[in-house]
Amino acid sequence: MLEHRAWAIVRARSFRGDRKDVTGIWLGVSSYPGIEPSEEFVAELSASDGHLTRMITEVSNLVPNAPLPLRADVEGSIRDGMLIFDKTYDGGGSQNHSVHYLGYLSADGTEISGTWHLPGLEGTFIMRRASDEREAVKLRTRT
Repeated sequence: MLEHRAWAIVRARSFRGDRKDVTGIWLGVSSYPGIEPSEEFVAELSASDGHLTRMITEVSNLVPNAPLPLRADVEGSIRDGMLIFDKTYDGGGSQNHSVHYLGYLSADGTEISGTWHLPGLEGTFIMRRASDEREAVKLRTRT
């Protein structure tokens, strides 16, 4: 079902459109202090009138016996290239907490980077926009 929604987003979006619009599919990496490897994720973002929503899917190296993949809803805002959002896990793999993110869209609109925060723990993230339909489909099949 997630793949169908991702495909609908990809098909509806022009990859030659407004690069400041973060709507679309992004491949990301979250880094944890002192822990390797980093966690990869795929973000499906939708932005409208400053409101940011959709979903993040990740394969966790940190959660023992976690069902693959872990899924989380995204809820937040975007203004002048600054994104503030919470990622709230859906309960899979006994993960049901929220992670707070603060990030910035690059000048060319191809990357979002910033920090994530949990009580007592923080790290960095970076995500790169899928450049075309083939890459977006390839990214979706990895998670």
